[in-house]
Parts: sequence; C-alpha cells; structure tokens
Amino acid sequence: MAIGLYSSVCDINLMAIGLYSSVCDINFMAICLYSSVCDINLMAIGLYSSVCDINLMAIGLYSSVCDINLMAIGLYSSVCDINLMAISLYSSVCDINLMDIGLFSNACDINLMDIGLYPSVCDINLMAIGTYSSVCDINFMAIGLYSSVCDINLMAIGLYSSVCDINLIAISLYSSVCDINLMAIGLYSSVCDINLMAISLYSRVCYINLMAICVYSSVCDINLMAIGLY
Repeated sequence: MAIGLYSSVCDINLMAIGLYSSVCDINFMAICLYSSVCDINLMAIGLYSSVCDINLMAIGLYSSVCDINLMAIGLYSSVCDINLMAISLYSSVCDINLMDIGLFSNACDINLMDIGLYPSVCDINLMAIGTYSSVCDINFMAIGLYSSVCDINLMAIGLYSSVCDINLIAISLYSSVCDINLMAIGLYSSVCDINLMAISLYSRVCYINLMAICVYSSVCDINLMAIGLY
C-alpha cells in the first residue's frame, strides 16, 4: 500500500488490473495514464498522449463522459476551434449528431428530448420501442421497467421481476465485456436503497465482491438467496 501497489479505497490490487507497473515503477493512476473511474488505460484509447505529454481531456479534445476523441468523430472542429457540443448539435451523453437522427429539428427548432419523445441517455425513440406509451402517457423508464444504461426492456429479458419488484440488473456490478466498473458510473439500487459504489469489496475479475450486495431485498422482505435469485 505504501508504494501504491494496493488501493485501500477501492480494495483493488493496482498491479493486477494494470494500474501499477512493477517494471517501470510507475503508478499509472498518479500520472493520468489510467482512469480509476472507467477502469481503462487512457493511453490505449487515446485519452493521453505520451508523445506530447498532454492530457487530451484537460484541453477539451476528449470527453470524459463518453471516452471518445472529440476531434476524431467531429465533436470538435480544430479548423473553427468550435466545440460542437456547446452549440447543442451533439449529445455528449450519446455521442451522436442530434440532427442526423432526428433528436433535433432545425426546421422547427424543437428539441425532441425536451418533449419526452427521446431520452438523452439512450438516444432512442421511446415510443418506437415501447418504453413510452402515448396511450397511457407513462414513461416506462421512470417506473424502472426500462434500463437507460443498457437500452433494454428489463422485464422482457428477465432482468426485472414484476412479482418481487426487484431490479436484477442492480446486482451486476461489473461488465466483463466492456471491462467497465458499473459502480463507478453511478449504478444505484432503488430496491435496496444502497449505493452500490459504496460497497466495493472483492471479486476475482475486478476485485469486487458481488456476493456482498443485494442478498436481501428490503422491498419484498425476502431473502434473495433463499428463492434462488442470488
């Protein structure tokens, strides 16, 4: 812990997940080569340039929210020195050109997001995929039947149980596919009223103990382990 091989805050072995290099004796987190929030190597995806020794995020060429090079996908124009996000033609959350997919209409000067036909997180038409019902005027996302994080209908694929009113996705703290720590991006369980980020114990993959959370549901007053949900 003294030389940064171990982080007591996150309870993770920095060397094991590449936050620390024993070869160079460099703490990647300390010199901004690694993002503890997204669990990604900043140099590997272009967030950091070893050539210029410049943190691209700091000079606005990179979006920490989307983890993308703004110049590369046209979010930033080096020619005009204009941040396209600032003039609302782009959504920093969705990494998309709002005008291209109809989120913004320059003809009517109306932001479709504002009138509830589009969610800024998923950049999808809620009515088109059934997350919004014009008949009942109900936003399914608001009542927890839809996940804005995954763009999926939780009930349809069994991630949500209407019987127990339990959001099963809330106990998935880590995505091995994207190597992203979901706790770090604000995953919160309204069922257990627990901030999953505040737990972080241990797991073999990301050094987080997935067993330590949501073993008990205060909402249904049932032991999830007893009924085979955990």
